Amino acid sequence: MKKWLQHPQSWAFVVALLTSLACALAIAATGGRQSSLVPMVFLPVVLAVGACTLEQTVFVGVLASAAYAVAVGFVQHSPTFDQQDVVRIVLLNVTSLTGAMFARRMRLDRDRWRSSAEEKEALLNASQIVASSDKLSSALDSVLLTVKNLVPRVHRAAVFLSDEKGHTMRLAALLGTDPEALRFERFSLRHRRGHWHPDDTQPYYVRDTQLAQDDRMAQLDPAARSVVCVGLRSLTVPIGMLFVSSTEPAGFSQESVRLLQALSDRIAFPLHKIRLQEGLEDLAFTDGMTGLYNYQSFKRHLHDELRRTIRYKRKLALLMLDLDDFKAVNDRYGHPAGNRVLIGVAEIIRHTVRETDLPARYGGEEFAIVCPETDGQEALNVAERIRAAVEASQFEVVPGEMVRITISIGVSSYPLDAVDETSLISAADTALYEAKARGKNRVVATSAAPLRVETAQG
Repeated sequence: MKKWLQHPQSWAFVVALLTSLACALAIAATGGRQSSLVPMVFLPVVLAVGACTLEQTVFVGVLASAAYAVAVGFVQHSPTFDQQDVVRIVLLNVTSLTGAMFARRMRLDRDRWRSSAEEKEALLNASQIVASSDKLSSALDSVLLTVKNLVPRVHRAAVFLSDEKGHTMRLAALLGTDPEALRFERFSLRHRRGHWHPDDTQPYYVRDTQLAQDDRMAQLDPAARSVVCVGLRSLTVPIGMLFVSSTEPAGFSQESVRLLQALSDRIAFPLHKIRLQEGLEDLAFTDGMTGLYNYQSFKRHLHDELRRTIRYKRKLALLMLDLDDFKAVNDRYGHPAGNRVLIGVAEIIRHTVRETDLPARYGGEEFAIVCPETDGQEALNVAERIRAAVEASQFEVVPGEMVRITISIGVSSYPLDAVDETSLISAADTALYEAKARGKNRVVATSAAPLRVETAQG
């Protein structure tokens, strides 16, 4: 009952009913059928048409007619009512009801047409702004602003874009200034994160996230009670995802979901074009020789991932890798040959790590890998796969001549080995130096790790 009274239509219905009774009493008190207030019998119907549902309006019309008949009957002091009078007032009420409903339908159609025109204009403006943008960041900002203006009750909106190989989705833009508000900023596309995948052509609407606790996409925003995920497809190529959340259960109407789909359809192609123009990846964040992330990008990723890990009480691991006796390769074959070895090792690392890992060239012959959502044991497994793959490979340093090389790896993890970025790097470096001291070609975990594992060949 309390929830029913919170709805504006419910209050309008109550007011219309009370008005019916008040009008009947006023007519009865001023002469009944001869009262100058008889036209007031139509007032409740007019009020109901303006604010109530069709069923409520019909009920008000019937009640107003009955109340009028009762009022006239009491004034006439007759045990029976004048049937003609009752029929007359009922017909008049029906006529007024029909006219009022027709007027209301015209007003609703006009409002719907106006709303549709405004929505089309907003969608057109959004697509034109995106198409005219030369920067991906500004284009995405305009998309999120359009979402905020078009869709009611939006708590958070974000755009995720896939990498050039289509293996990983990463956060590209967020409505707000706190990226840590989301549980994760990247995820693998190799496996579904729940009941929906960005490749799906239909929008995904979770009306109540509390009923979808096992769905990672539904739980992306911790504060959300309802979410909508819409895939971004340029022609037939999936390029990303539009994510929108609300703090209310069933916070979005089907019309809002339709608008989000329409917006996605309009912006996907121009966004894809901008990405192609920018070379898909910002080269400022990659190492020019190996194609891995560079040192600056590594530091930024480590900072962001560790802050998120601390906030949500997750786990994170760091691998520091260094080629063994690399100076001997440079001294004997020259730096161009050494560069070919570095490129080959980088390829091994790139194909051995998981999609969510972040490999970087730390400097010289040293590499680093940030492993989100990873404990010490999982990190040791990743490190050992890399070590074994490097040892089993041969690298062509000059035409017709191959060399072998090994790699030493130190592993640290949060929260067991460190409290911040500096201590995490220091712990991994210490483990790396220990691996070198113990004979190289091995993986060593920090002493505080739950499982101290080292592996070596020979």
